[in-house]
Amino acid sequence: MQDTKSAKCKEDENIERQRRGSNSGKRQGVPAALRLMSPCDSDQELNDLEVASVLEDISLHQMAAQGELTHLQQEISDGCDVNKLDTNDMTALLWACANGQQPAVEFLIKSGADINISGSHGENALLMASCNGYLGIVEILLKLCMDINATDEAGTGNTALMYAAYGGHESVVKLLLESGADITTQNEDNMNVMDMVVGQGNKIIQQVIERHMLSLFE
Repeated sequence: MQDTKSAKCKEDENIERQRRGSNSGKRQGVPAALRLMSPCDSDQELNDLEVASVLEDISLHQMAAQGELTHLQQEISDGCDVNKLDTNDMTALLWACANGQQPAVEFLIKSGADINISGSHGENALLMASCNGYLGIVEILLKLCMDINATDEAGTGNTALMYAAYGGHESVVKLLLESGADITTQNEDNMNVMDMVVGQGNKIIQQVIERHMLSLFE
């Protein structure tokens, strides 16, 4: 069983500040879904989740977030709604994508999970996977023709490309660019992906985007 906390975005300190201290999620250039990386809302709940897992008494969403595939399969086999929403309007698939649980993602999709359901902040499966740099999951979702330029409209208007760029996930950025991601889209702060990475000082991602821009004129 993987620890759900270890599967958060790499910017843990920023995530915690946003999750516990900010309700707006509209700090300049910060993707809204960075605030939602665990179905649990506190360290105590995470500790309780460890105990609950041993007792086999955890929710479908927690199973997906932890990659508890055997228990997940049993729940679905017993008739549990694969698209059931939790209190954040998140599905099991969204939690699996957010935490990099690729086998769970594949199983849930085969079981009828709707890839187009979004959370209460507008986070969809592609945004969540891109945020954390889960390349394999991003590839799966793109093959299923998810809208590569969809934004978290209830959040800050960021795209999957912006999520990946903000997190410094070079391989995901490259894949999204190669797959047709729009580099000109602006979020609610009137920033495009290049504005975001320049503001961060992320030279590596900046160079990836610049090379892509040059390739468009070849």
